[in-house]
Amino acid sequence: MENRGFNIKDNVLRGSRTLFWLKVNFVFVLLLTFLVVLFSWTFGFIDFMNPEKFFAVDMLSLSMMLLFISGVFLFTFSFFIVFIYWIAWFYRASANVRTFAKTSFSPFIAVLCSLIPFFGIVFHYLILKELVRETELFLMDRRISLTFVKQKSIKAWFVLALLGSVSYFTHRFYVTEFLTTSLWLCSLAFYISFFSGFARYEKALFDFSQDEIIKAKVEAVLRTRDIEKQRNQEGDESPIL
Repeated sequence: MENRGFNIKDNVLRGSRTLFWLKVNFVFVLLLTFLVVLFSWTFGFIDFMNPEKFFAVDMLSLSMMLLFISGVFLFTFSFFIVFIYWIAWFYRASANVRTFAKTSFSPFIAVLCSLIPFFGIVFHYLILKELVRETELFLMDRRISLTFVKQKSIKAWFVLALLGSVSYFTHRFYVTEFLTTSLWLCSLAFYISFFSGFARYEKALFDFSQDEIIKAKVEAVLRTRDIEKQRNQEGDESPIL
């Protein structure tokens, strides 16, 4: 394997921000799910959509409705933020791995394929497995100690995300929205677990690249000094006319 890790760019901060907003999204979805269940158990959506029932709700129900609307707004805002961060992070992560390994997808294609509805889950799963495998090989080849990413997290995310998507597209056949949301929530939890592990890989990669850069600079300085020293010695040994 060639040592081309010097081109690895810093993706640690971007990854930490993406991880933070992923967790924020998870909390918002969990909160919204709880509010929907509580909302429907309190007076039901069908009755509430009746205009006569709408103006007859008590303050508690109205407060719950306003809280739910605020939660939807905040979730939409946080989803937009994590979407932007995730694209930037995933592109850079793919580009970094591509500096020391030949991957099946270029960074741009990797992001594009991962965004395809439904099928993007399959592409993203395959790309993530490749990124993890190549990164682990690179780090182990250089005897860098690390805590391995749990493969079960990736597989669990993949299976649950697929089931959640199938559930979403077939809810007309009496698969409840609650089941779909639960599957996506669980898949997001496993994705966060995987993300945390891969973030450690990225930090190890970046630290290694920085060490190599420092070593290269030190070696360059030492070579320059050796050349200057050799020239000075040759000048001292040259005969005086």
